Amino acid sequence: MASFTEEQQRVGKLLRAEFERDGIHLDKDGRNRIIAYHNDITRLSTQFQRNIHSNNSYIEVPTKKLRMLPESLLSQCYKKWNGTTAIPTSVHMTNSVLKWIRDPEIRKAMYIAGNSSSSANLEVLDQLIATRHALACTLGFETYADFATSDKMIGSPDRVVDFLGNIASKLMKKATMERNLLVQAKTKLEGPSLLSFNNRQVTLESWDVPYYMGMLKAQAFQLDSRVIASYFPLEQCLVGLGMIVSELFGVTFTPVSTMEKNETWHPDVRKVLVSKDGVELGVLYLDLYPRAHKYHHAAHFTIRCGKQLENGVYQTPIVALVCNFNPPESNKPSLLTHGEVETLFHEFGHALHSILSRTEFQHLSGTRGQLDFVETPSHLFEYFCWDERVVQCFARHYETQAPIPLEMLSNLKRSKHMFSAMETQTQCLYSLLDLELFRHQPLRFSPPTTTQALKELQNHNTLVPYVEGTHWHARFGHLVGYGAGYYSYLYARVFAAEIWRACLSSNPWNADSGRLVYEELLQHGGAKEPMTMLTSVIGHVPTIDSFVNELGV
Repeated sequence: MASFTEEQQRVGKLLRAEFERDGIHLDKDGRNRIIAYHNDITRLSTQFQRNIHSNNSYIEVPTKKLRMLPESLLSQCYKKWNGTTAIPTSVHMTNSVLKWIRDPEIRKAMYIAGNSSSSANLEVLDQLIATRHALACTLGFETYADFATSDKMIGSPDRVVDFLGNIASKLMKKATMERNLLVQAKTKLEGPSLLSFNNRQVTLESWDVPYYMGMLKAQAFQLDSRVIASYFPLEQCLVGLGMIVSELFGVTFTPVSTMEKNETWHPDVRKVLVSKDGVELGVLYLDLYPRAHKYHHAAHFTIRCGKQLENGVYQTPIVALVCNFNPPESNKPSLLTHGEVETLFHEFGHALHSILSRTEFQHLSGTRGQLDFVETPSHLFEYFCWDERVVQCFARHYETQAPIPLEMLSNLKRSKHMFSAMETQTQCLYSLLDLELFRHQPLRFSPPTTTQALKELQNHNTLVPYVEGTHWHARFGHLVGYGAGYYSYLYARVFAAEIWRACLSSNPWNADSGRLVYEELLQHGGAKEPMTMLTSVIGHVPTIDSFVNELGV
C-alpha cells in the first residue's frame, strides 16, 4: 500500500479487519458457523424489536385523573363506559404518564405495567447474549464486549469501565443533593402518610423521578412546556437549521416542490436540495409525522452514500431524516416541545454529517465511522437549540410571531442541568448494563440473570432503587442495536462539549469556527482517525473536563 493515499490505506485496513471479523481467516466449518451466528443474531434482534412494538397491554385509570395529559396523548387512549380510560403501556405513553400525572398510584401502576411487559424478550435476550458470545469466541475473542470494542476508539471493555467510572465519581455529591430535592418535593406533596414507621424517611421511587423533576423545574424557572412549544413551530425550527448551516458552513437548503412519480415512500415526505457555492452536495428527505406502521423513533437513514466515481463525477449522498412529531391541526401548526427540538437538531447533525462528507470511498462516507465517534456532530448540534443567541433568531410564536422571550430562554437553559447529575447517572447505568451483559459469560451475578444484573447495577450506581418484578431492559432496544456500545453516547458528548467550548461557545455564528469544523471534521466522514480530526479542531487531546463542567459538578 506504499502508493496509496491516507484514505485508501485506511479503507484497505478496515476492509481486511471487517473480513476477519466475519471469519474469512477461518476454515470452511468456522466460516459457516459465523454465517449461522449472524443469521441467528439478526433473527433474535428482529424478534426483540417486534416484541417491543407488538405490546398491547394497558392499564385502566379514572378518566378524571388524566386532565394533565396532553390532548395528543389522550387521543391514543380508549375511554370506557364506566368512567375509566385504558392507557396503552407503550414506551412513549409510559414515559408521558410518569411525567404528567400527579397521582402516585397511577404512576406506580403504569411504571410496573410498562416495565414488566415484553417479558418474552428476557428469553430472547438470553439467546442473543449466548449467540454473540459464541460468535466472539469463534473469532478468537474472550467475550463479545472485547469483540465489540476492539475496532472502536476506546479499544477495550476495561477502558469503557474506566471512562464511565471517571465520570460517575464526579457525580455522586451533586446527585445526592438533587435526590434530596426530589424527596422534599414528594414529602410535601404526598403527605405524612408516606413516612416509614422505622426511619421516618420517604423513599424516592422510579415512578417519582420524571414527575418531580418536571414539577421542580417548572416551579423554579416558571416553565410550562406547552407555552414553550408555542414558540417552536416545526417550520420555524427548520428555518433555524437552515440559518445555522448557511452562516457556519456556507450551505444552502432549497425545498423541492415537485418530485418524480414514486420518488418517495409517502405523500408527507418532503425533499430538500443541499448545495454550497452553487454545487449540489446531496438530497435530504424529511419524513416528520407519525403514521401507522412507521418507524416509531427519530433517526437519520442513509439512502445513498457519497463516493468518487470512475468518470470523475462525485456520487452525491441521499439522506432521510425520520421523526414522529405531532402533525399540524386545523387551527395550529406542528408545535415541538423543547425536547423534540433537541431531537430534531440531534438527528439533523447526523444527516448533515452524511451530506457534507466528501470521501473517495462510500465505505467511509458520513457516519460510516467508528461508533463511539459518529455521535459527535449530532451532540454538537444540540448545543444550538440551547443557545439564546441562536434560538432567538428563529423561535417565533405561531400566532403572534413574537420572538421567544429571553427570560423564558434563560430559565429553560438554567433548568437543563438542574438534575444533570442524576440524569447522567442513568446514562452511566444504561452503558454499564449494556457492557456487563456482553462482557461475562455466565453473568457474574447471583442468580446469573439479566434482571439480577439490572437490579444490582441500578442499586449500586444510582440513587433510585430497582423496582422488584420489573425488567425495563426487556424493551431497551439499544441492547440489540449497540451491544457493548451504548457508552458511545457519553463518549461522543465529551467530544462535542470540547468542540463547542473551543470553537463556538463565545460566538455560535462564527464562520471561521464553522469552516474549521467543516474542513477538519465533517467533510472527512470516517476517512481519518477520529482523534486526529478532534485534535485538529480543538487543539489538544480531548478530556472529560468540559462535559463535566457543564453538568455543574
